Amino acid sequence: MSQTNDLEKLIEEGNIRLKKFIEKFIIFPKILIAFINGPAIGIAVTILALFDGVYASSSSTFSLPFIRNALAPEGCSSFLFPTLMGSIHAKEILLFDKKLTSYEAQQKGLVTKVIDENIFQEEKTKICQHILSLPKQSLLSGKAIIQRWNINTLKYVNQEELNNLKKQWSSEEFAEAMLTFMNGRKKSKL
Repeated sequence: MSQTNDLEKLIEEGNIRLKKFIEKFIIFPKILIAFINGPAIGIAVTILALFDGVYASSSSTFSLPFIRNALAPEGCSSFLFPTLMGSIHAKEILLFDKKLTSYEAQQKGLVTKVIDENIFQEEKTKICQHILSLPKQSLLSGKAIIQRWNINTLKYVNQEELNNLKKQWSSEEFAEAMLTFMNGRKKSKL
């Protein structure tokens, strides 16, 4: 098998895995809560828009270095970010590599609440206890009806984003970006 066929096979396998991974968040029937206590990068940021609640410590940051790495938005962010924060703000984050503080992420609708880093663990426990104290059936039923209207749209968006990523993964621009990234890692000994 040629190197080109090997690369195409790897790209296709990666695409399938990523599709399944993101779809798990799209269709997940239980409550999904994220607690961010540090830097969140790439897909760890994009999938947050698929969660039911996102709580961040005051020292957290959010960055999406897609374009710098010759990639493209994923995790349904090309649809959900403009919906959450408006087109201009979404483009600044998705296209121009704007790093957000936790307060900026909250202001833009990506974070539910910012918690002072000194009391983060204590507040995390309180939030979890509160959610767990709510009537389970009502909570899950409420989530299902809210989610119902968007599932097919999000699956479609996910597939379109993955088609776009697949093209990027095959590009010379991506290969160059990965070489630059790997050379930078060797220099920093990470």
